Amino acid sequence: MPGSIVAVYTAWVEGQENTGRLSLTSRREQLIARALTRYSADQLVLFIRYAYESNEKEARFWRGEEHASTGRTYMKLENLFRVTKLPGRIERAREW
Repeated sequence: MPGSIVAVYTAWVEGQENTGRLSLTSRREQLIARALTRYSADQLVLFIRYAYESNEKEARFWRGEEHASTGRTYMKLENLFRVTKLPGRIERAREW
């Protein structure tokens, strides 16, 4: 397993609350590997940091701050690395 995949996965896990139940499944590895065909590990890690730390409305929404009463978040890799939305998200992370 390439170190880039592990670096991106580790950045994502570090922001999760329930890390004990997380593992690098083949599905997650595939999602990261697909994203790495277009972006570097550094760009993806920056985007993950943006998702966890930014005060932008989009990032707050992913973290569930916009609908705190439901407790629902959108921080799964499947959502964050959505192919159709990732280019714009990477750009916003760069601007951040």
